[in-house]
Amino acid sequence: MYAALRERRVRLTAKKAGYALASGIVVFLVVNTLIMALQYGQASVVVPIANLSFIVALSYSLITGMERLTLGKGGAVLCAGASIIALAQVS
Repeated sequence: MYAALRERRVRLTAKKAGYALASGIVVFLVVNTLIMALQYGQASVVVPIANLSFIVALSYSLITGMERLTLGKGGAVLCAGASIIALAQVS
């Protein structure tokens, strides 16, 4: 829809369809996993853990050499980890 309105052209290829299918499956699994986790845990712990996907993305980009680890990025990861630990300790 966005491409049709913004770009004025839409070309659906097999590669794009495969990417769309894979993306849809990933989003479906993420949402369902989050809903299941909320049934067993407190939202104040579950939701921040679910939002740690940036650590996965950063790890992937570091491993593949797409990014370098800087002091700021390392500090952000440490703060995120500390906040999850602190939230998990609250009963």
